[in-house]
Amino acid sequence: MDIWTVDKATIRAEIRARNALRQSALLPLLDEQKELENRCRLIRDHRWSAFKERNQADYERFRDEVYAERGVPSSFMGRWAQHIVINKRFEAFLHANSADEIAAMMAITPDYLAITRETVEARPQGELAD
Repeated sequence: MDIWTVDKATIRAEIRARNALRQSALLPLLDEQKELENRCRLIRDHRWSAFKERNQADYERFRDEVYAERGVPSSFMGRWAQHIVINKRFEAFLHANSADEIAAMMAITPDYLAITRETVEARPQGELAD
């Protein structure tokens, strides 16, 4: 899955193909909207992880600062607590210094109006809505 060049029409086509297969197997159909939401969320999560990895040097700088302030943790709970502090600082830094890049990176959301329009227009002539 390429997380940087996303074609929502292709994703919807894949979901419809899965639904056609499920229909032929007499299985319940997937909710296309929820499936598209899940795929978009997954892509946003992967993009965020890749973005954080690209800024790993900054993360390590914040880790070193927290260790200098509080000391190196010696227990699991200490490492966990300091990890939370480090992540908060790191994410605040990223949002402050890369807000435009983050906004563009996270701008994959389902177009519900287009989904509804396609669904309604794809209904065979004479078929009534429930």
